[in-house]
Amino acid sequence: MRKHYERILHDSESRVQRYLDIQILDENSPFCGGFPKADSLAEPKTAIYRATTMTACYLNPESRYYLDAELGRRLALALAFVRRSQRPGGYFDLINCNFFSGPDTAFCTKRLLPAYVYLCKVVDGALPAAPEAKAAAAELKPKYEAIIRDAADALCHCGFHTPNHRWAIASVLMLCAKLFDKPECRTAAEAILKEGNDCNEDGEYAERSAGNYNRINNDAMIMLAVATGDESYYAPVLRNLEMMLTYIDPDDSIFTNNSTRWDMGKKIYPREYYLEYLYMGYTCRKPELLDAANAIMQMVERHALRMPSMASRRMPARIGVARAARPRRTTINITKGRALCAAAVEAGPTRS
Repeated sequence: MRKHYERILHDSESRVQRYLDIQILDENSPFCGGFPKADSLAEPKTAIYRATTMTACYLNPESRYYLDAELGRRLALALAFVRRSQRPGGYFDLINCNFFSGPDTAFCTKRLLPAYVYLCKVVDGALPAAPEAKAAAAELKPKYEAIIRDAADALCHCGFHTPNHRWAIASVLMLCAKLFDKPECRTAAEAILKEGNDCNEDGEYAERSAGNYNRINNDAMIMLAVATGDESYYAPVLRNLEMMLTYIDPDDSIFTNNSTRWDMGKKIYPREYYLEYLYMGYTCRKPELLDAANAIMQMVERHALRMPSMASRRMPARIGVARAARPRRTTINITKGRALCAAAVEAGPTRS
């Protein structure tokens, strides 16, 4: 799967180039270091997603941006903007609607955590790195850590709006409890987890959002398994990923007409599921899931899409090993999938 990695690296580098082109550099602007969106507003969530991609390329010896001085300067500006934008109590805002937002704080922190774990391993010597890369990681680590620690404090007493928010918040809290030895984070996470998982026996979550929120839930379950060592959290992920194999239409897009969220009826391709299939295929020794990852890469190439960033949503430590796997050519069971979808639509909404 070396070619998969090279494609992801190429697409990540293309993103970094665009970020450098649009980053706000006016020192008199309160948004200095941020990145404008289509509405011209710069918000911390966008900056976090872009900063983690920049970090992944900055510390990758195979990237053309490896230890690039200008990228390092821009990355520092981005992280400074994120820190200035964080509320004193640790919260982040979704600036067009949600202020002091627990869910958005969780999503921001979720994106930071894999990069932070990687930085820790480089600094601690658990991952090999050149001395100059280790020094660069040591400079970035406290910047990431300050943001994450304050966000974890906020998440210990936050609320949420939708079913997937529960798992995003609980998973981030559990990992922060492990990383920083914060029992209050574990207590807050356990209070949420008492509600029980909303993935049914067919692999469908309560929001039935195959185009978006199902994978958000999968990410959270994977993070919970990593944080707690409890592999039972992988069970709903496996059920959902197996269900998703039947949710692919002939044009390679996901069947979304069953969703109760914004993705209903939208044409969405399954590229965001790639790393979930790769991680779970390797971790659970399921070659059919590696087959699916291979099929998704083929879909990306057929439709000239970009792969997800190297700054993975998942824990990065073991993904790279899966490159050695040799997935077979997979066949998606479209006929069975349509039958299941039709039955689900007729049955109406599932309950959490």
